[in-house]
Amino acid sequence: RRGTCVAFATVALLEYHLHDGTPRTLRRSEEFVYWACKRKDGYPRVEGTFVGTARRILVEDGACRHTTWPYRARAIVREDALRLPPTGAIEEGRAA
Repeated sequence: RRGTCVAFATVALLEYHLHDGTPRTLRRSEEFVYWACKRKDGYPRVEGTFVGTARRILVEDGACRHTTWPYRARAIVREDALRLPPTGAIEEGRAA
């Protein structure tokens, strides 16, 4: 219901690269990546984002764990960029 396909694709790529061969790979937050993209892509109130923006987010900000900020499928939210992430999400993303 939201234009978050770029966030899902780039997080899947990140998880693939972080996978260490163990059966349990820590999931990363698509919600975090989409939020960060909407803050930086120049279109904070327009649904969707760009692969180049998401790539820059992963390099600069990483992505916190999915358990820290789980994805919530809901109707399109035009103020995604204005929300605040959960406490510690930014620091956790950068440590990834």
